[in-house]
Amino acid sequence: MRSNEGEENGGYNKSRSRSRSCFFILFLSFLLLLSIAGALVLGWWLHKYHPTNTQLWMVPFGFLLFLTPLIISLSLILPLSTTTINCLKSQPNRS
Repeated sequence: MRSNEGEENGGYNKSRSRSRSCFFILFLSFLLLLSIAGALVLGWWLHKYHPTNTQLWMVPFGFLLFLTPLIISLSLILPLSTTTINCLKSQPNRS
């Protein structure tokens, strides 16, 4: 028979896994918002200041905000996808 202690630990592991995935989704959403903010800064500079070539600090700042979250999110997502693919390949076919 199983003890209550094992069931409690199993429930704890499930909730911990769920909270990690929730945190991961929230973190990726935050990175997406930062990237959108960088694109908006670049768009605003292009619309307002590009004809006169003023406020040039906005260009590297916008690129930094736009590209850095994309690189971070790719570095977080790609290893997870390759791990998932490898796990699916290693499982036997259920026919």
